[in-house]
Amino acid sequence: MNDFERVTIDISSFPIVEAVFPPRPTIETVDDYMDRVAELTQTRAFGLLADTRRVQAGTVTAKVRARLNERIAALEAGAGKGLCLCEAVVIANPVLKLMFTAYTWTKMANAHPTRAFRTRVDARDWLVAVLARDGLQVPD
Repeated sequence: MNDFERVTIDISSFPIVEAVFPPRPTIETVDDYMDRVAELTQTRAFGLLADTRRVQAGTVTAKVRARLNERIAALEAGAGKGLCLCEAVVIANPVLKLMFTAYTWTKMANAHPTRAFRTRVDARDWLVAVLARDGLQVPD
């Protein structure tokens, strides 16, 4: 295994892609995560549930944030354009909530609805509702 912790990705409830971030994400974490999301979703529409509750705010450097933004922009502009229908982020840390708010303000034309939640249940319920409006059913 490499010197970084991987994001745990669960597609058992596809079209919901659930991602749990490690406490100290690195650029390698981001690259590995985005490569795997691109591979798993390819030509299939999905909703993303990103659980950041374990992330330690001080470890998310400007370089890590910039890389994540670059990779998301590249996915949304390339083969993955229009495939992410909605994004729910579970955030417990107020500093990470501020970072998320800044991200949503600067995000390219908000291609899809993006919201922050305090609990995973609330985030999942919202994703199920948004995906249903787009005609996608989520397995129980």
